[in-house]
Amino acid sequence: MSESFRNKIDSIASNYHALDSVGDKEFDQLFHRVLAQKITSNHIDSTQLLELGYGEGTVSNDFELPNLKTRIILEGSSYLAQQARLKLGQKAEVIEILFENYKPQVKFDLILATNVLEHVINPLEILNKIYDWLSDTGKCVITVPNSESVHRRLAVAIGLQENTKVLSDRDRVVGHLRVYDLATLTEEIRRANLAIVKQEGLDIKFLNNALQKLLPAEISIGLQKIAGEFPIDLAANLYLEVEKCNLQKNF
Repeated sequence: MSESFRNKIDSIASNYHALDSVGDKEFDQLFHRVLAQKITSNHIDSTQLLELGYGEGTVSNDFELPNLKTRIILEGSSYLAQQARLKLGQKAEVIEILFENYKPQVKFDLILATNVLEHVINPLEILNKIYDWLSDTGKCVITVPNSESVHRRLAVAIGLQENTKVLSDRDRVVGHLRVYDLATLTEEIRRANLAIVKQEGLDIKFLNNALQKLLPAEISIGLQKIAGEFPIDLAANLYLEVEKCNLQKNF
């Protein structure tokens, strides 16, 4: 299974991430840059960082945590691992490996699982590993696309999708194996004995990526700025911070 899944990851990297001609990336790239700023702001004192996946680097390339002693990036695609090494150089140790096979030598006070859980075969297995990899006071940042976002609800309302849980053509192109709503994600986190300490919605969008790019960039930026004024269930992306459970109240 690992070899076939690795081949699938490489295929997605070659046919989507590696191609500048793919025309629907702008909204996601903008989201990732905002996310990088939020991570920097919330976790400026982190010293031991683990990043699950590199993608196109629009999160990894855009933040600096000045106190880092360890920065490790796990990437299953050989192409994307190579790109990470070229772009980041000595800033990070890039390990080409499936997340499931990683055995760290240290504990981490910050783990980034940004837009990861919708791609992996067994999300609960990854969450259990995150629990093991975290230090006792460490935090993990989790983001996933939200199946209940305004644009998915609109797609159902106008007959483009049967329901919000259906994988779209784009979901399949980018390798999504599932879509999450807040309740489903919260339950998986709870089962891994992790506690949610922060949650919010990031981004509001009314159209799919291909149509969203037709709008002036100022509109997408403005919708990002006011996303926190909307109920979290309507956001395009869910942002959660979790830590090891110690009888704290889950949201």
